[in-house]
Amino acid sequence: MGLFANLADLGKTGELLLNTEKNDLINHSAILDINEDIIISEGPGRNWIEPKGNFDHYLNRFLGGSAATNKYTVHGNNMIIKNVNVLTIKNYGKVLDFLTRQGNGIIPYSFLYSSCSTHTGLALNLAGIPTLFLHPYTVQASVWLWNTGITPNLINNSHQLQNYK
Repeated sequence: MGLFANLADLGKTGELLLNTEKNDLINHSAILDINEDIIISEGPGRNWIEPKGNFDHYLNRFLGGSAATNKYTVHGNNMIIKNVNVLTIKNYGKVLDFLTRQGNGIIPYSFLYSSCSTHTGLALNLAGIPTLFLHPYTVQASVWLWNTGITPNLINNSHQLQNYK
């Protein structure tokens, strides 16, 4: 818990935007800079397999049947991420840009292990903001907790946990 609190202090802190799309069950999560330029927006690349109703097409999407892109379009609502290590997240975005190469790279897109919420959550974790990156809503809830001051440092130093017997 203390590690996450210390990671937020490494480098320059600032504000970014968490974009969460709420259109269907899957939705989308992305991180933008203050000018609304995309930093992290992981999504399916050019060879995305369209579902045709049989199990193989859905299994392919679940396990990573297509290459990913880090420039997937965003259409959601923005929420400010306060006191975040901007440099760490921008560097994570640059690495994703290199590894995805606009849908022709080596990173697959998968609902299971390489989705939009996976990469936004991992970037935020590396920047010191603990997130549960199972779904865009859990990433958004984690950022909301961070913005309101409910941090691992607060939990770790709480009176009830220190005096629990």
